[in-house]
Amino acid sequence: MKKITLIVLVFLSSLGAAFGQANLLIKAPAGNNANSTSRAPNGNIAHTTMRGCFYVSQTELGSYFVPGTTISSFGFSLVAGVTGTAVTGNFTVYLQNTSDASYLKGTSFTTAIAPMTTAYNSTMTVPISAGTTSVLLTLSTPFTYTGGGVYVAYDWASSGPFSTSSANYVCDNSISSSGGANATNVATPIDNMSISAFRPVFLWGAVNTATNDVQVNTIESLGSVPAFFNTGHQIKAYVKNSSNTSLSNIPVTLTVGGANSFADTQTITTLASGGTTFVTFLPFNPQINGVNSISVSVPSDQITLNNQKIFSQTVTCSDQGFNPRPGVYPIGVGYSTSSGIIASRLVAPVTATCLGAKIGISNDAATANNSIYSVLMDGSGNIIASSNTLLITGPMLNTQQNFNFTAPVILTGGVTYYIGLAQPANTVTGYFPLAATSTGSFASMPPNLYVTSILSGGFVSFLNQNLGYFGIEARFAHTATTAASASPSVSCSGSPVNLTGLGASTYSWNTGAITSTVLVTPTTSVTYSVVGTNSIGCRSNAVVSVSVISTPTVIA
Repeated sequence: MKKITLIVLVFLSSLGAAFGQANLLIKAPAGNNANSTSRAPNGNIAHTTMRGCFYVSQTELGSYFVPGTTISSFGFSLVAGVTGTAVTGNFTVYLQNTSDASYLKGTSFTTAIAPMTTAYNSTMTVPISAGTTSVLLTLSTPFTYTGGGVYVAYDWASSGPFSTSSANYVCDNSISSSGGANATNVATPIDNMSISAFRPVFLWGAVNTATNDVQVNTIESLGSVPAFFNTGHQIKAYVKNSSNTSLSNIPVTLTVGGANSFADTQTITTLASGGTTFVTFLPFNPQINGVNSISVSVPSDQITLNNQKIFSQTVTCSDQGFNPRPGVYPIGVGYSTSSGIIASRLVAPVTATCLGAKIGISNDAATANNSIYSVLMDGSGNIIASSNTLLITGPMLNTQQNFNFTAPVILTGGVTYYIGLAQPANTVTGYFPLAATSTGSFASMPPNLYVTSILSGGFVSFLNQNLGYFGIEARFAHTATTAASASPSVSCSGSPVNLTGLGASTYSWNTGAITSTVLVTPTTSVTYSVVGTNSIGCRSNAVVSVSVISTPTVIA
């Protein structure tokens, strides 16, 4: 479980590829909201010595560098540095190209570095910082990347002075057993490393040699789209020219498969080196309930690993949200012991009635026995509706829960609102109730999807830190109806009666039948109920009563 404490009005930027496109500074692995104080030198006396060896895959590095790229700098991304005093130590970095598909170096540090190249042998300083920072070292021996994976190892030793705090490094734990590390509080290092999934997010700097590299970085689309509105929504793609020269006439293609089909191609007339742009496709109006696979691609070029991104979308009756609906929610997000609102941008395509919210509850054990509720805010952050308070129980973890506003709210079509979760203050440390799921291969989140505010609202602060897709959806009213009839409606005991459902595509009767017509033989007066579901998944109920009269007894 990856837990992230959100702080209102604090923005943490993400680094993808920086320094223009003549030079690249990228992070690989990309990170998935994990962090650790034990996988790189943390400046504490417990890290008098520290060693590590880690695997970085071809997909993680090859999405940015062409084979033959000379890597000239290396470093780390930190959640926070140390307090009090910066800590310096001797630091050696080893690098090795590999065709391995996973970490195969074992637990011995000495054995691991034996075939590796020493790329840096000098000092490193763990910086003082209360917030995000980085460490970037110029390699004494530049390293030529050959196009596969890379092993990274380092050896740290410091005689202090040490900090009483520990630096916290941005990490990635998406690959199990991806590296090993050890540390001691004495001057003599140890050889055996402990293997785990946690790897630091490394920074890699190089001169850009790509003359034709266009990246699809991310897709902005509804993850849950309400078919009931019968109105097209626009899908956007964030495209970047990562070449060292400008490019022109770049076709960008949207392809939708699965429950619904759609395709569109837009052309970028010109895009400067290092330039980025949002490509907006023609409106897409799915009308078949189910799951769509949304793909955005550019033509094959020097780096094919970044030419396509895929996004999963669920077509619903009347639920709308940005998050793709996952099977499980691996991330918990919240304020721990503090309070606040976490909300998602909401724009209804037409004027519609919002009934409430559907909120994903994280699988964090600390979430149980705490209370949350849902709120709806206008574009300025003023609260215009709130819901019932929900006491979270164990069975609710890793599920979606419905919240009903005290009164339904009519939203104006095309106007921005925000809907989400309100977390009151509590005494439970590590309480992160909002479920989230990773953005997967996306290099960044689409901007301005999520906001934070205080419990009383009154403003919004954009949360552009990539914490994943939040389990937040709006629930709208729909007008689908189901009708039911009985023929005859008055019957003798045990006589056959035909029940008929109307107005839906599929039916589920309380008798267990799933056909539109049902033959029953009631012996007492009874009310039958049916749930009808139309072609876009909208459900509605109907009831029909049959009066049964006693069969007269004939006396001779």
